[in-house]
Amino acid sequence: MFEKKTTTQSPSDAIDGILDNFSIGHNIGFVLKNTGKKNTFYTNYHSINTAGDIKLSKRWSLNITNIGYDFLSKSLTYPDLGFNCDLHCWEMGMSWQPQRGTYTFYLRVKPSTFGFINIPYRKNQFDAYSGY
Repeated sequence: MFEKKTTTQSPSDAIDGILDNFSIGHNIGFVLKNTGKKNTFYTNYHSINTAGDIKLSKRWSLNITNIGYDFLSKSLTYPDLGFNCDLHCWEMGMSWQPQRGTYTFYLRVKPSTFGFINIPYRKNQFDAYSGY
């Protein structure tokens, strides 16, 4: 009754816990086009991708989004990598799209603590290019 119970986590449980926040999506789209004399049915897009978060510590997490494969172009899809940090009343993070050469950095107030503060300022490298 007065003994302290300890629970230990095996290394295999820790590895299994990493994949708890991951999802795999399969997207496929079809088009039926009527060109007058005949109907054409073809695949518009067909891809599989994964997204998720890896919890590095209580306050830090790593975000991995849109890493997958496009079956029509037979190539990998654009990855989006980032991190988040919980700074008690604030949140900080960054995301990076290496294939596009864009990134976003943010430092914001957490909605649960100071949700009444709203400073609408947003700037990233994406704004510098006119081609996107």
